[in-house]
Amino acid sequence: MLSRQVAAALPQPVFYGTHAEAILYAAGLLADPGLVQLCRTHLDETLLECGHGICHCEAVARDAGAIVMIEGELRSYGKTETRELAEAAVIAGLLHDIKRREDDHAVRGSAEADRILSALGMDARRRYYVTYAIRNHEAFKETCDLGDEAGCLVSDALYDADKFRWGPE
Repeated sequence: MLSRQVAAALPQPVFYGTHAEAILYAAGLLADPGLVQLCRTHLDETLLECGHGICHCEAVARDAGAIVMIEGELRSYGKTETRELAEAAVIAGLLHDIKRREDDHAVRGSAEADRILSALGMDARRRYYVTYAIRNHEAFKETCDLGDEAGCLVSDALYDADKFRWGPE
């Protein structure tokens, strides 16, 4: 109860006001009945950990998508590419804790996401970006180097969005 009172008394982070358009776009991806919603059907909230439930996954997904939209524009990526990368980041955010209750959850979650996305027909390039990002989202773990700027953007966006929400929602 006390933590809710403290959180309610704090102002909204500047990020959400400054980048409201990107947040709105990413939130729209979460609501789109396409691939993102198909991914959502693979989440079993009972298997997610306290503080890392569906609300956490959706918030991370939205923020990761927004970060990609912002950075894609700054890097002068084309509109289509930026939107595809944002969708990959949203999917990565949605699925990033799918194996949260298991040891080495990032690696296991990456493998599970690959299985799901393969079955749903996601193209290999974006599927690799999603699974790479999920594998690299844990704090205080060694990351691998993809060597692909767009893929690293998706991975970095997921990492940052997840760390915006350090601790229980």
